[in-house]
Amino acid sequence: MTTSKYLPEGWNGWDAITGVKTMNRIQFWEWFAKQSNQYQKMFKIWDEVTVYKFILDRAKAKKVVNMHGLWQDAGLYVSRWAKTEDMADGIKIVDEIISLIRKGVTPNATPWNRKLLEPKPKKPVGGKETPKEIFRKYKNFPKDVSKEFYNEAITTTVKQLWESMLDLDPREYLKEALAVTKERVYTDIQESIKGRFKDELLEVDAMDKNQSIDYTGKVIHDGKESALTLHQKLIAVYAKKHTGFIDLADAGAGKSDAVLNTISYLDTKINVIIAPASIINNKQWQRYISNAFKNASIYMNKDVFSKSFTRNINRDRRNNRRVFYLVSYSFVSGQKGQTILNRLQSQNPDFICIDEGQRTKVRDETKKSKCRIKIQNMLTKIRTQSKRIKVLMLTATPVPNTVSEAKSLVDLVIGKKREFNKISTFNSLQNMAEMHVALGLHSLRYAKRYKNKRGNPIKCITETHKVSANYNLKGSVKSMRDQSFLGLEQIALEAKLPYMMKELKKRKNKVIIFTKFVTGIVPRIAEACEENGITYTFYTGSDKRGLDSNAEFFNGAQVLIASAALSEGIDRLQDYCHELWIVSQGWTHTEQEQTKGRIYRTGQEHTVRVLIIEATVNGVEYDKVVKSNRISYKGKIHDIVTNGLMPNEISLPDYTIKKIIDGMIIGQPRNTRKKLPDKVVKRLEKIGSGRLKARERRKHDKKKK
Repeated sequence: MTTSKYLPEGWNGWDAITGVKTMNRIQFWEWFAKQSNQYQKMFKIWDEVTVYKFILDRAKAKKVVNMHGLWQDAGLYVSRWAKTEDMADGIKIVDEIISLIRKGVTPNATPWNRKLLEPKPKKPVGGKETPKEIFRKYKNFPKDVSKEFYNEAITTTVKQLWESMLDLDPREYLKEALAVTKERVYTDIQESIKGRFKDELLEVDAMDKNQSIDYTGKVIHDGKESALTLHQKLIAVYAKKHTGFIDLADAGAGKSDAVLNTISYLDTKINVIIAPASIINNKQWQRYISNAFKNASIYMNKDVFSKSFTRNINRDRRNNRRVFYLVSYSFVSGQKGQTILNRLQSQNPDFICIDEGQRTKVRDETKKSKCRIKIQNMLTKIRTQSKRIKVLMLTATPVPNTVSEAKSLVDLVIGKKREFNKISTFNSLQNMAEMHVALGLHSLRYAKRYKNKRGNPIKCITETHKVSANYNLKGSVKSMRDQSFLGLEQIALEAKLPYMMKELKKRKNKVIIFTKFVTGIVPRIAEACEENGITYTFYTGSDKRGLDSNAEFFNGAQVLIASAALSEGIDRLQDYCHELWIVSQGWTHTEQEQTKGRIYRTGQEHTVRVLIIEATVNGVEYDKVVKSNRISYKGKIHDIVTNGLMPNEISLPDYTIKKIIDGMIIGQPRNTRKKLPDKVVKRLEKIGSGRLKARERRKHDKKKK
């Protein structure tokens, strides 16, 4: 929220104005049409969800009687208007809405969901609007919006100015920033925006002079040193302002270095970093800390149980050494997790970083994970002891599945549940819009544009290839029903393997083959590669030889068969690989984006190609119905809440495991010669008995020895 420093003198929100008459929906849209020319200039610089929330704010100000119906109207208006360049089309959409209301068509009726008109499509944008252009459009900001919306607009607009400059080099962004400070002011909100922006610019500009003595300022990756980016400096500025903040930068944007710069800028002495075990075990954080700070003391997981732990920390304090304690989520979740956190809490940490913060989400308040409960309890106790504690969460995907999960992350970071009481956990459009604004107030979004060494943009192309197969399932139906999705994945894989092997033989480049399911799937892909003379290695929860110290994938193997273990904290893949095949999709948009982020990140020199292979078995589009539609639905929720994009429609995928299996049985060929391969039948039987998983684990252990 803005401080009184940035509010115009004598400001009165609409809630202080008396005598406003109520309106019905038709009256509101007739009034709105008259304001369109003024408003649409602002709409051009806002994301779609902010436009939606603005319309609702205006409706509340005008005391519209049927707000439920207006939620639907506004969603329709924004989703259509956002796709046109011609402002006149905005009036046509309003006219159509009024016409439907007069005809008595309810918002959820079919005519409401059809495309109302064919707007002129937007022309390809040559680049982002400049900060100066964004600032100028606030000449048209109305005075009678609510005080809440006014304050939110200041905060989000200042961040929008910064976000438009994040891909620029220091000389360019300084030039653009100074241009904003010299702009003429026409409205109160412009004055407030300009004042706050200038304050933050001064902090960014003076940051190098205000660092801690032991901070080297070195950002080193693969032996290459670079300067701090604008994004990394801004995170420090916002972390200083907030008790809790979220860095929403994309993978490879340098979030870890932003954390270390923040620690130096705030000069916090006792620092706790909670991260996935894979990131701690591969010593990524240790390397970054050692590069950034001279003589820093680094403790990990079990060190807290050492008899000398407290004595060592006290010695570090006396010697004014900066302390880092790295603890993994798996340690926190374990039996001794609470003991670890209690001992850390007793050291009165100044700063806590929650890396890959989406892991702490809460889907159901009655079923919180042990890890979430323990971290939340620790933060509550520390905040009671000290108001100085700073919390910084890192995640590029804050909305794994629902609005409630995004809300739970913000709650954890800022520690103020009451601030979001008006946002319920229901996935309605208005809740998503409220969550989008709430998230924006406590985070900085950086949708990074990756470039190669020549300065050219790196593209990420996602394609879907469909394969089909027909199998007589006689003798396998019981196993399919018993094994549920894992059993169906075995069958779908058989349909995909011929195409996969054919394409791999054409490739000379390295390929990552990702599978969410491991049991039965990973060894079958390896077996097919072996049969076709394709070199391969692994990166799964139990077998990481592909990227361990010997790095088989970097040093020879063409294919890396990987599971969900690959999705977080793995770097350098972009130096060797630019092609990812997803043969067994996960359940969330989040995981898919994180997996792409292993190769689509800073350092990539080639166009990134992501191939999603979908199987149709006996006429049933298994992957599309079960996985792709579900991921698309969750991706839309993520885009609304995180990026402010309004979808044309959003609906839950409709399927059950019983319907899928019944469909495959009905569509099976009568010819018994077209039966499932014997290997698949045996795998299904062994999965049911639990023997397959045990056998695969023994084989992995034997190979590792």
